[in-house]
Amino acid sequence: MASNSEVPADLKALAAKVRAPSPPQLNIRITQIFIVFGVALGPYLHRRHAEMACSLA
Repeated sequence: MASNSEVPADLKALAAKVRAPSPPQLNIRITQIFIVFGVALGPYLHRRHAEMACSLA
């Protein structure tokens, strides 16, 4: 069992690690990357899927 003085320090360290890469900007960046890839690859993947579906049918 950890003493009371250790737990807050662990929680503070964990919170600092979680907060480190500034989540809002990181989430926006990841979302932008996914949107770019989706727009770029969407027609290509759709065409490939249509070709595969037609060849299987």
